[in-house]
Amino acid sequence: QLLDAMEEHGVDRKTAAERLFLVDYTGAVGKTGSGDELKDMVASGKEALDGKPLAQVIDAVKPTLLIGCTGKGGLFDEEVVTKMAAGCERPAIFSLSNPTANSECTAEEAYVWTQGKAIFAAGSPMPEVVLEGK
Repeated sequence: QLLDAMEEHGVDRKTAAERLFLVDYTGAVGKTGSGDELKDMVASGKEALDGKPLAQVIDAVKPTLLIGCTGKGGLFDEEVVTKMAAGCERPAIFSLSNPTANSECTAEEAYVWTQGKAIFAAGSPMPEVVLEGK
């Protein structure tokens, strides 16, 4: 669906695939030959990152958006979130797994670790966050 959306906004499918990086809770997916044409398209050319932890992938590619749908609670830890914040002015962090215990990070963590710079979305209910009285 991400490739389709990027295509709808004028990015050709090959370029869109080059801009996406798949990382599961065990590390980056950089090997082709899975039999899944779409997964192979996104993994193509990213063999050097295969199996690398998320923090190392962030160092290498400087993403501006993380989309979490792993169900692995805490995957977006302080190291990952602060690296995101160091690499872009307004890191977008979408922690979409549910229930809340399986969220990659909480709203409070995202805002605290980025000093309020994060754009955050969650797939589970999160309590309101007050940061510096706001």
